[in-house]
Amino acid sequence: MSDAITVLSSLPKAVVEAAAAHGVDAQALMRSAALDERILESTLTRVPDDTMRRLWARVVELSGDPCFGLEVSRFPHKTSFHALGFGWLASPSLLEFLRRLVRYERVLIDTEWARLVPGDGRMALAIEPGLDEPVAGCRVDTGFSLLSRWCSELSASACAPMEVEFRHPDHGQRGRYVRVFGDAVHFDRPDNRLWFDDATLARTLPAANPVLASEVDRITEAYLATLGDGSIAERVRRHLPDLLPEGRAELEDVAARLGTSARTLQRRLQAEGHTFRGLLDHTRQTLAREFLREGSHPLVEVAFRLGFADQSSFSKAFKRWTGSNPSTYAASATTAPPP
Repeated sequence: MSDAITVLSSLPKAVVEAAAAHGVDAQALMRSAALDERILESTLTRVPDDTMRRLWARVVELSGDPCFGLEVSRFPHKTSFHALGFGWLASPSLLEFLRRLVRYERVLIDTEWARLVPGDGRMALAIEPGLDEPVAGCRVDTGFSLLSRWCSELSASACAPMEVEFRHPDHGQRGRYVRVFGDAVHFDRPDNRLWFDDATLARTLPAANPVLASEVDRITEAYLATLGDGSIAERVRRHLPDLLPEGRAELEDVAARLGTSARTLQRRLQAEGHTFRGLLDHTRQTLAREFLREGSHPLVEVAFRLGFADQSSFSKAFKRWTGSNPSTYAASATTAPPP
């Protein structure tokens, strides 16, 4: 798959947590999959799909469990998937949520796997993540069992699936699937489909809130806008404001957030005619001007927000950028256009 395809970091995080809970050495697992554990510190970072595939393959190998995806579904929370979890809670009906899930699938992975398939008095959520076993099977198991678990948490009878079809075999573990999905579970089928009857799809969900659901859509679309096909320099700039106050805006930290190595990030920036230090300086200077023009932030706070060790270091840097000290710039910013 293309290196451009990424997955939300909460997905590999759930795999690692599930592996650790089942006695797999989590550190060894991440090393073998070339997964930087710093990527998992935020639920908004993204991981290359090639890394995610290696992680799935290694966890199946190390655990000896081809159905490990069933275990992973117990670890994510509804807040793990950006705004999609709130969309689940606030959607007026299960059908509306499934439509949101398909529409905003890119929050989870930058590709089109999911679709809705109408049937006679019913509809299925179909997931087709390629043909590479065991990776594809694990992914489907996780997605379907997670959705089924969330349904049962709302109400055991309100939105349970009526039938489940898997492309993969049962691996001699049919009983495990029955415990999750009920008796109407089938294997070695042409497609992966989670079926719901029309009445279940239309039933009003207990926490339905159309106003909140609309706001969730706005937040989700804003997040997806940040995943556009921008340059690597633009992607670096987007992460720096979050990392600066933490004092961790170094090349290695940004590379971890982007799901790549520091060496690869440096090479890609050079190919675009940039350096990481230049982007860092430019971002700090731009933010400094904005904070000082606002006039509501003490200099010590501005220094902190920009990741400087102290106010003196910030003042020296600002004078190097602008030829003026921060206090003079702030005082003149209300009466003169910014330089």
